[in-house]
Amino acid sequence: MPGLIHRAAAQAGCRECEEALKPIQKARRETVRREFITHGVEYAAQELAQEEDLTPWERASIGRDVKLALEDEITGTESERDVEALVDDVLDDVLGGAEDDEEGDEEAEDDD
Repeated sequence: MPGLIHRAAAQAGCRECEEALKPIQKARRETVRREFITHGVEYAAQELAQEEDLTPWERASIGRDVKLALEDEITGTESERDVEALVDDVLDDVLGGAEDDEEGDEEAEDDD
């Protein structure tokens, strides 16, 4: 019986510890989340700097889109590689669409 009492007390103590750790873990995840969002925005800026045919306004607009996507998707449990992959996906969607529009413009000019 004494073993059961000690075990029950230890489990109760563990539950209390877990409950006490939850706010700390949540705060840590939020800190990591903010760091990942910052990293993702910086990574996107580096990638966009390599795109020669974008205006500064387009770069800023795409950067905002990336930041919004990161704020929606990032939880703080991802890896840096996951964040960069998400940024790459967003940029592919946005820039791929821009490239498709340019091709359409070129075809329209050819038809004139």
